Amino acid sequence: MNQPAIPQNAPHFQRVRLFFGLTIGMGAGLLFWQQLLLGREMLPKFGGVPAVWLVSLAVFQTILLLGYALAHAARRWNTLSILVLLLLLAAAAAAQQIFAPALEAPALVTPTAVIAALCTLAGFSLLLISIISPMLQGLYARLPQPDAQDPYFFYSASNFGSFAGLLLFPLVLEPFFGVAFSQKLWLIAGAIFLALLLSSLAFMKDAAPPPAVKKDSEARKRWPLWLFYSFLPSALSFSATAHLINDIAPVPLLSMVPLALYLVTFILAFGKPARWQGALLSVQPFLVAFYIFRLVASGIRPSTIYDLLLVLAVFFVTAFRCHRSLAESRPGAGDLTFFYLIVALGGALGAIVNLTIIPFVLPLPLEFALFLLASLVLGLKQDWKNLWCADWSRLRLVVLSAMVFGLVVLLSQKGEPRVQLIVPAVLLVTLGILSILPGLLVGYSVVAVLLGVAMLPPTVALQRDFFGVKRVVDRTAETRTYRVMFHGTTIHGMQKHAPEVSDDPMLYYGTASGIKDVMEVLRPRHVAAVGLGTGTVACMPGKEAQVKFFEIDPGIVQLAQSQFTFLHDCPPEEMVLGDARLTLAKDTGVYDLLVVDAFSSDSIPVHLLTREAFAIYKARLKPDGVLLLHLSNRFLDLRPVALAAAKDLGWAAAYKRSHPPEKDETATPSEYAVLSSDRAMIEKIKARDEDWNGMKNIQPILWTDDRLSLMPVFRLIRKEDDAKKD
Repeated sequence: MNQPAIPQNAPHFQRVRLFFGLTIGMGAGLLFWQQLLLGREMLPKFGGVPAVWLVSLAVFQTILLLGYALAHAARRWNTLSILVLLLLLAAAAAAQQIFAPALEAPALVTPTAVIAALCTLAGFSLLLISIISPMLQGLYARLPQPDAQDPYFFYSASNFGSFAGLLLFPLVLEPFFGVAFSQKLWLIAGAIFLALLLSSLAFMKDAAPPPAVKKDSEARKRWPLWLFYSFLPSALSFSATAHLINDIAPVPLLSMVPLALYLVTFILAFGKPARWQGALLSVQPFLVAFYIFRLVASGIRPSTIYDLLLVLAVFFVTAFRCHRSLAESRPGAGDLTFFYLIVALGGALGAIVNLTIIPFVLPLPLEFALFLLASLVLGLKQDWKNLWCADWSRLRLVVLSAMVFGLVVLLSQKGEPRVQLIVPAVLLVTLGILSILPGLLVGYSVVAVLLGVAMLPPTVALQRDFFGVKRVVDRTAETRTYRVMFHGTTIHGMQKHAPEVSDDPMLYYGTASGIKDVMEVLRPRHVAAVGLGTGTVACMPGKEAQVKFFEIDPGIVQLAQSQFTFLHDCPPEEMVLGDARLTLAKDTGVYDLLVVDAFSSDSIPVHLLTREAFAIYKARLKPDGVLLLHLSNRFLDLRPVALAAAKDLGWAAAYKRSHPPEKDETATPSEYAVLSSDRAMIEKIKARDEDWNGMKNIQPILWTDDRLSLMPVFRLIRKEDDAKKD
């Protein structure tokens, strides 16, 4: 629909349009700003579990749906009724901000606890803001404005405001001003917004009566398409967010990225079309296929930064394809609130399905790929009779390419390095051949996913729950058999099957690791370990030592006890279930060594690396005790954080990145930092191996509960240790 030109000599029309755009955009910005702010505030109280962010997304989408439903119901109300509704919601929101109880940590971190906390903290304010955009757009459509018949340009203004709100908190407010200041600033901005909102009601005196609703209108018959086009991007956004926060860290900066891309696609789709958008739409099916083939080639375990960037790229083009279809099928202004209601319903369903259904029907995290396959249906608008082309020579070419692709992937899974090098080339050739028959892309991609699942090693145990995906498999290398635990995309522990060597530490606990050095130098009698894994640490200090574990995930405890023998061979003193920061604060023991290794996949619980967390660690250590941090991470360089904590405590610190022999398949490079007030002990540990250093070339970065940022510690490409021995 083309927007009528606003007369240049009508400044009143322009002022009205600007006022509505500013109010709508500000409300949307406040909504997303508060979403990130609340999630960040809950982080230290809910154990830093990535799923907390995902539950928060689902709650916000559901509240948004309720707001759009209220706006749709109120479209025919008079001014007084709408004013009463807004004032009641505003009063409830204000009372909630003033009288809501302080956020307390739950005994167990569950989805129900997260939902209850969010609704208690800000349910009414979120609902109030959610009503505004559709209500004001519906009001504008009834004003004597030249462009009133097509007010959808405000949708771009709303999404632009949301985009600004998303960027403001993680990029500016949190790293430079902190959470407490951001909360106060949000309240001030909220008061200004409320004043703008109430002022907008003055325009109702000039508004025409709401148009009669035609329930059998042609536009309303398109609601299933609207639902599909809005469901799919939301579901993909949810899955992409899970990729990022499960593999890096559950923080606003990362959860913001898919949301920001999601909003940009809305802005582009409902804005003025451009030529380049057509090219973007045409490449989407092949980018989807490339992602799926890459997923298969990685063994359903994409784990590099380039894989994450590919996830974001394919999500962006697919979301834009759906939102472009949504914009092209939008109804007239008379059905505006109904249209927004269906769009909000699709968005809420996308989050709810991911949260409540997918974990129970998909034991492996394949939902992103499956939603992408569903998006390929959008590309099958050509004549279905041509789907199975009569040109058998072309069909044979496609079948042959599929066989070659399958063979290459199978060989690459067996570790043939030369074959692994040609996998990308085979993928590109396959995509080129598929362009001859794009109708076969759907079936071909389905086969690729099934092939990838079939190639996975036999699973001994599999869990998918609130804390992520855990998988135990048996592997054979040369003459030995190993049992391996995966958490997300990361190997979380390994054990040899042979009883005589079953207690040998492996992977990042191996002979060249920092933790091995610390155990041999310190010889601790009392050890606290944050993070259980397979239980390897239980046997490392010797069977005469007392080891207490602090673990948040009951599933990890169950797998470690049932699938591995470390805890049976070296029974720990105690197993404490719950968030380690909270349980350590309540603990009364003091320890020679405190090991912090609480990563799930490669995601770091940042609340365990703040000044407040280190104060708890100090309280649990003996005066000459040692704190050992496992810092291995594919995406983040955490040395600056560890060094800053040591300086803040007045302690000495050292760092080691181990380099095990290349032929040793049971050991992996690992990074450890050791901190202690006993400087002589740190020097003894450094003397143990020349790879230990004092991090003198590292610029410290102190994290606190109020202020932290991942930006300074990101590393897109893994670098060798640049800290000189000292």
